[in-house]
Amino acid sequence: MYPICVDLQFKVISSRRQCTGSGRTTRVGSRAIEFDTDQSIPAGSRLEISVCWPVLLDDRVSLQLVLCGRVTAANPTSARVEFERYNFRTRRPAPPVKQPSAEPPRKLFAVSAGATSPVSMGAHV
Repeated sequence: MYPICVDLQFKVISSRRQCTGSGRTTRVGSRAIEFDTDQSIPAGSRLEISVCWPVLLDDRVSLQLVLCGRVTAANPTSARVEFERYNFRTRRPAPPVKQPSAEPPRKLFAVSAGATSPVSMGAHV
């Protein structure tokens, strides 16, 4: 198991009561995942878990790791899930942050002997 701490969402898929929640991974291995959550999840529950994977595909595409498995150990604040299958999916990119547009330089007017002429900012008069 490796200490990987990333956000996740889960949904219980085996009980009559549909339950969803979120948490944060604490350790990830080739057959199991452990995570902290603010919800108690009963041992034996089947979960689908979506993990925000920390590595980009081709250095530009966000991924999520989707796992399906059974809770093998749980307490009120954490759970361990042994997964039967997993796959990686691409995540929708976050909308780009708008950068303020660069304003064209403002011009000042120099007044000398009754005539005006434009002067760029930073120019010496």
